[in-house]
Amino acid sequence: MNKYIIGFIILAVLVYLHILYWKSSLSSNEKFKSLISIWVSTSLFISMYSVYIQTNSYRESQIQLETNNFNNLFNSFFDSVVELFISNPTLNYYYNELFTGISKYQDSDRNIILEEEISTIIFSKMENIINFIDLYTTNINVIAQTEQKLLKILKVFFKSKIFLENWTKYQNKFATDWTVQYINMKFNL
Repeated sequence: MNKYIIGFIILAVLVYLHILYWKSSLSSNEKFKSLISIWVSTSLFISMYSVYIQTNSYRESQIQLETNNFNNLFNSFFDSVVELFISNPTLNYYYNELFTGISKYQDSDRNIILEEEISTIIFSKMENIINFIDLYTTNINVIAQTEQKLLKILKVFFKSKIFLENWTKYQNKFATDWTVQYINMKFNL
């Protein structure tokens, strides 16, 4: 049945019972009035408690949703960085420098334009996470988990000479003030 029909039927039954009560001799019985008062008080208490439980469960579900969003955002960031290098095998030297710290390349072997393009994509995705961290400063637990993951990977990335070069270019052209402040605060750049 439609929920509106069920609600209307319940309302009609309650109105009918209310009319029966006032027309019967029960409305003048003191014991019955006391019993009704106890029922009303109990139902009010249960209603207040249910609102309290509903509010807490909503807050918990929001925290879980934020946690999932941050985890998905970080996983998407990490996966897309790896996919960028998989689809561009000529930049394996950059990948090795980013993820392992090994710098085995000659400057003449570098593809600087492609490095800048990939770095710009990485910085843009990194900036999204940093902006979310800034927006959700109310939920410290959720932020701490995601920020810890981000800082761990960025700590490795900022050891790369190529990444650092491209960060300098990016921060002067495209980065928001908050992102620049955040990176400077966390990495003293």
